[in-house]
Amino acid sequence: MRRTQPRRGGRRPAPPGRPRHATHRGTAMIDIDGSTLPTYLRASVAAVPDDHERNRLVVYLWVSLIFGPLAILAGVGHAILFGPGHVSAWMYIAVGTALLVLTRFAGSRIQPWITGAITVLVVASSTYTMHSLPTLGAGIGGLTIVIVLASLTESPRRCMVIGAACVAAVLLLDAPELLLPGSPQDIPVGAEKSSRAGTIAIVAALGVVNARSRDRALRDVRERLATNSELAADVQAARTQLTQQVADRTHSLQAQSRDLEAVKRELRAALDRETELAEQLRIITLTDHLTGLANRRRLVQMLQEAPAGSWIMIGDIDHFKTINDTYGHLAGDAVLKRVADTIHQRHQPTARIGGEEFAVLLPPCDADQAYRQAEGIRTAIRDLHWPQLAAEHTPVTISLGLARLSGQSGTVMGQADEAMYQAKQLGRDRVVASQARQDSPEAAAHSGSVPPA
Repeated sequence: MRRTQPRRGGRRPAPPGRPRHATHRGTAMIDIDGSTLPTYLRASVAAVPDDHERNRLVVYLWVSLIFGPLAILAGVGHAILFGPGHVSAWMYIAVGTALLVLTRFAGSRIQPWITGAITVLVVASSTYTMHSLPTLGAGIGGLTIVIVLASLTESPRRCMVIGAACVAAVLLLDAPELLLPGSPQDIPVGAEKSSRAGTIAIVAALGVVNARSRDRALRDVRERLATNSELAADVQAARTQLTQQVADRTHSLQAQSRDLEAVKRELRAALDRETELAEQLRIITLTDHLTGLANRRRLVQMLQEAPAGSWIMIGDIDHFKTINDTYGHLAGDAVLKRVADTIHQRHQPTARIGGEEFAVLLPPCDADQAYRQAEGIRTAIRDLHWPQLAAEHTPVTISLGLARLSGQSGTVMGQADEAMYQAKQLGRDRVVASQARQDSPEAAAHSGSVPPA
């Protein structure tokens, strides 16, 4: 049974209906309400930001809750099996081993020396609580809880120091009874003190853990902010570099575009010059360089393009060799140019097909119209005034031959050329139509002309 007699130092039992831990010799004791502590523990656990550390704290709390019933169970078992001391010792070792297994599986970070210390402290706590010093045993039990908590946290040294200080503070409240001997009836007293010391240690250590977790969370936030700042700086540097590269590339492309435009302009100018030269070459190849009239090649092309019924007229300046020999080649060239201009002014197209030989392509018409046009050319040339030839009174006349286009260009030109030579044989300065076809009797009646037979 529980002792009711006052112990050494004048200790009296607590009044009925009043908790023993509420007062002691008029001094206020630490009183933690049963509903407040779970609420604080839940809030403290929820405030831990790290999931891994939060899970370890939950496991530790369960181990702490199991520790008290195991201690009471050991005391009850000892009371039932009250006998030799070795039986009690083995029972305490079994309880300590069970707590060791639970804490060992609960936290893999517990070191072997800590597990050994826990076993020794559990046995010592139970022994002192049961047999001699219940207050000192409660203190040792509180230290056991502190060691378990310290081994499960990120700051074992800090938790052990703060937890040991809290346990010491609880024990100092009962300093006069610290070394009082105990008995089996003092099990509730030791369990109460051990629970009180462990609870204070838990609350203090949780504050340390929360502060440590908060510091680590803040450190993580600062590291992330620093990392984000570095990333932002890298992104800004990359953006600046990319902008510069784009600007350089744009400038290079613009320069290349300008160079390309210059090359295009040069190519266009070269193409224009080539086209112009080609046109000039074409004109040269189809034009007589002295008179500017079409040459024989161009005349052949025009005959191939001319419609049926067209006429060709070929004329040759009379006595041109005499003019050249008498007055020189410059005078002869002047005669050729003036005769060419006279013919070109009256009819187009006109060509120079030889030295003093010209050709005129007349549109489709009847023989009378063709003959009258040829006579007009002959008369205009005969009526020209030649001051540079007046000293010898040398006239400039032309003999003309006519032929109608009815076949190949070579054939009709041959017919016109033959008619022109016939006009020269008949005395020059006249028009002769080809004998291949005669359409008008007016040609026979014209003076100075030889009509076809």
